[in-house]
Amino acid sequence: MLWKHQVLLELLSLQLPIWKREYDAQMLEDFVLQSTQYQRTLGAVLEKQFPGASPEARNMFRIQFSVYCNSIYVIEHLPETMMRAMEDQQIFERIPGGEETCFAGLMLLSAGLEG
Repeated sequence: MLWKHQVLLELLSLQLPIWKREYDAQMLEDFVLQSTQYQRTLGAVLEKQFPGASPEARNMFRIQFSVYCNSIYVIEHLPETMMRAMEDQQIFERIPGGEETCFAGLMLLSAGLEG
């Protein structure tokens, strides 16, 4: 489901570059305020889906998930020349598609919530 919402993934991946740009403090504060509902909803979903997980574990998942989302969209949208160069140099045995990578990463992250 996450992978099907590319705009959300793109917005989540933009967080880091936005902080580094020359935006004024009010714009950054507005961005945080507008993303608060998303974070609260994610927290509620985690609480419902993983009732046995501690609040600390769910909080860590949200932090790790945010870090993960900062890169997952970017990985799927790397320039073709870079992907070809990585394949030519055999940096990885196989480079899976973005959806497969996203799903595997979420499975690994959520394993920590099973307590």
